[in-house]
Amino acid sequence: MKKISINALGFFAPAATVDLGHLCRSVIFLRAALLCCAAIVALVPTDLRAHGAHYEKPTAEQAASISDAIPGAPEFARALTERGSGLLAKGQFARLDQALHAFQVAQDIEAGRHPEAGPKDAAFNRSEGERILCEVLESAPQVLAYDFRPGVSFPDAHAVVPFDAQAGCLLLKTKTGDRVKRFVVQSMNMAQERYDGQYEIPVDEDGIIYVFQDITEPPSGDYSTHIAFKKIDATTPFQWHAIKFDMPESGQLRFRVEDGNGESVPAMVRLTALPSGRMWAPSGSMDLKPMIEDVTGTAIDVVPGFNIYGPGRAFDVRIPGEFTGHYWVVPDEFEMELPVGKWEVTVFRGIETVPVREIFEIKSGGWTDKVVKLERWVDMAESGWYSGDDHVHSRMRSSEDAEKLMAFTRAMDVRVSNILEMGDPQRTYYSQRGFGEAFRIEEDGYFLIPGQEDPRSILGHNIGMNITEMARDLSRYLQLDWIADQIHQQGGLFGQTHVGQNACEAHRGMALMVPREMYDFYSIMQGSLGTQLFYDFLDLGYKLTGTAGSDMPYAGSLGNVRFYAYLGNEPFTADAWFDAISKGHTFVTNGPMLEFSVNGQMAGEEIQAELGDTLKIDAKAWGLPGDSEPVSLEVVRLSEVIKRVSITQVGGGELSTSFEVPVDGSGWIALRAYGLNGSVAHTTPVYVSQGGKRHWNVKRVRDIVGQQLAILDEIDGVVAAAEDAKSKGRMSHIDFWAIRSVEQASQVRERTEITRRIYRKLLAELDEQLSVPR
Repeated sequence: MKKISINALGFFAPAATVDLGHLCRSVIFLRAALLCCAAIVALVPTDLRAHGAHYEKPTAEQAASISDAIPGAPEFARALTERGSGLLAKGQFARLDQALHAFQVAQDIEAGRHPEAGPKDAAFNRSEGERILCEVLESAPQVLAYDFRPGVSFPDAHAVVPFDAQAGCLLLKTKTGDRVKRFVVQSMNMAQERYDGQYEIPVDEDGIIYVFQDITEPPSGDYSTHIAFKKIDATTPFQWHAIKFDMPESGQLRFRVEDGNGESVPAMVRLTALPSGRMWAPSGSMDLKPMIEDVTGTAIDVVPGFNIYGPGRAFDVRIPGEFTGHYWVVPDEFEMELPVGKWEVTVFRGIETVPVREIFEIKSGGWTDKVVKLERWVDMAESGWYSGDDHVHSRMRSSEDAEKLMAFTRAMDVRVSNILEMGDPQRTYYSQRGFGEAFRIEEDGYFLIPGQEDPRSILGHNIGMNITEMARDLSRYLQLDWIADQIHQQGGLFGQTHVGQNACEAHRGMALMVPREMYDFYSIMQGSLGTQLFYDFLDLGYKLTGTAGSDMPYAGSLGNVRFYAYLGNEPFTADAWFDAISKGHTFVTNGPMLEFSVNGQMAGEEIQAELGDTLKIDAKAWGLPGDSEPVSLEVVRLSEVIKRVSITQVGGGELSTSFEVPVDGSGWIALRAYGLNGSVAHTTPVYVSQGGKRHWNVKRVRDIVGQQLAILDEIDGVVAAAEDAKSKGRMSHIDFWAIRSVEQASQVRERTEITRRIYRKLLAELDEQLSVPR
C-alpha cells in the first residue's frame, strides 16, 4: 500500500420535459435518495416528519391488537440484517427492512423525537415490527428447529447442519409452546476447548425462542460440537445435544487488480461462490465501520431500503445497470483461503473504467493466482475534466481514517471527495481533525478535502466546500447569508444540497437564498437527476452551477454519482478544481460523458447577442457501449427540448449533434443525455443575454415567482407555528429545531422580507420588459 501524503501536522423531481421512460430505468437507484434526510435526523430529537420520515398512527382496530413486547426483537432484526445474508430467502430482506423501520420509529417516539405521538403509537410500531419479524422467521429456509413438545422428533445429532462459514452464523428455534416469547443474539467461539457455558441455547417454559448464533473460528473438515439446552433463569442445562458441521476442502487465492499500466490499484471487489451466489469478503478489505456506520447507528433504518451497508464490510454501490450491488473496498493485492470450487469475481472502479466479471476455480491444497486487468473506456482527465463527489460523510480524525477513505475514493476513481462534518441545531457528527490546506489529503492525484454540511435546518441543508474552519454559530443558525459570507471570506464555496430530489426542505432554502445570489453551486444529482427546482430558478434568470454528491452513507456509496469540473490545460490541483466550479464549468453524471458548447463557449459562460444573431450549438454524449452509452441526447433551452437525437441501434457508444438557432431573446441552454443502463448526465447551462436582458423565461416568471412567494410564507408559517407551540406550552424542551426557530424568528422574518422585495422587483422588471417593443 502506497503511503499517503498528508499535508498536516502530526428526491427525485423531474422537469416536465423529461422523458419518463428513461427515468423509470433509473428509479431503483433513487429509493434511498428520495427520503435522504429521514435517517439523518433520527440522530436528533425532533419531529421527523418535517425531514422526510413518517410513522403510522394505529386505527382503533389496530390499537386493540397491540401485543405484549417480545424482548430482544430490534437487536435480533439488526443482527440478521447485518450478518445473516445467507439465512433468508432473497425477497425476505425487504420485509426485514420494514420491521427495522417500525422498531426505529417506536424508539424515536419513546425518545421524544415525535412530540405529538404517544405511548400507544410507539407500542403499535413496536408490535408491527415484531409481527413482521416473526412472519419472516416462520418462512426462513435455514432455521434449525428444536421442538421439545411431547411426540415431536429432534434433529439428528449426526446429520450435517448447513452452515455458511463466511457469514459465520446459524438461526435456531427452540419450541415448547406456540407463541414467540423472546429473541436472543449470542456468540459461540469454536476455537475454545472448554465450553464454559457459551454453547448454551435458551429454552422458554411455554413458548418459542429464536436464537441468532454467531459462530467464530470454526475448525476445518468434518467436526461436531456439543450444545446445551437450558431453561430461562435455570442454573444448569436440562438436555445436551450435538451439531455436526462439514467444512469443505479449501485452497489459497492470490488476487491482484491492475490498471492499464500494470500497476496494482484499489478497486471495489465482490467475490461470489458458485452456484450458491453467496458473497465472501475479500481478505484485507477496508473496515470503515468505526468511521461511518458507528455514527449512523440505527438512524440508517428510519427509511426501509436506506441501509447501504452490506454483509461484513461491504457497501451497496447503487449504480445503474447490471453491475449494481454489494462490493468491498480492496486497497491492494491480497491472499486468502477459499473453499474449492468455482468462483465469480466482479470488479468495479468507477464509471470511466470497464467493469469486469470473471469466473475462476479454487483447487484443493494449492494456490490460484488471479489477476484482473482493468481498462479505461475513457480518461476524462486527459481532456481536462476531473471528477468529484460534493457530499461524503465520514469521520476523519487520524491518518488511519484518511488511509481508508483514500482507498475508497481511489477504488471508485473519484478525484476529489469532499468529506463533510455534518451539523444540526444541536451538535455535529463525522468530526474532522481540521480544515483548510494543511488538512487536505493527497495521493497520486486524488484528494480528500474536509468541509461541512451545515446548517441543516428548517431552511434545508447547505454544504460548504474548501473551508478553513466550520462556519457555525447556533445563535445565527438560520442566517444563511451570514454563513455564506463567512465561507466566502475563507475562499470557500457555499451551496444547497438535495436540490435534485427537492428534499429536506431544499425548496425553502432555494426560495429564500437564490435571489440573494449567495450560493455557488446546487447539488442536482443524488441517486439520480432532478431538475424541477434547478430549471425554475434558471427560468427566473439566475445563474446556477450543477454539482452531484452521493450523500454517503444516507443515499448511496461514495462516487455512485459524481460531477466533473473543467480545468483544461491547467495543472490539476484542489484549488484549480474549486475555481472551475466557481466558474460553472461542470456537468453531473452517473454514466454518460458530455461535451457541450454554444458559439464555442462552454457550460457556465455567458454570450452577449442581439436579435437575429445565430447561435452554433455543438453537443456530444458518449458512454461505455452496451452499458452507459447514450440512447437519447437532448438540448434544452428555457426548460424546453429544442433538439433531440436518439440511437438507431445499440453499440455505437456515442450521440452528437451540431446545429444553429437564431437569437430570439435571452435564455439559457443546457445539454442532458440518458444512458442505455438508466444512467443520466446534465451540464450547467450556457447563458445568452440579448440586449442586456435577463436570461429568463418570460412565459413562466409570474407563476414561478408566485410559487416562491408562497414558500416564503411557508417559512414564516413554520416559525410562527413554533412560537405558537412555545406560547401554549406545547413545544418540547429538547426540540432544538423548534427552539432555534423561536430564538431566531425575527432574523428569519427579516430575511424573508428582503427576498420578497427582490421578487417584487423581478415582477416590475418583467412588466417593464414586456411593455417595451422588441
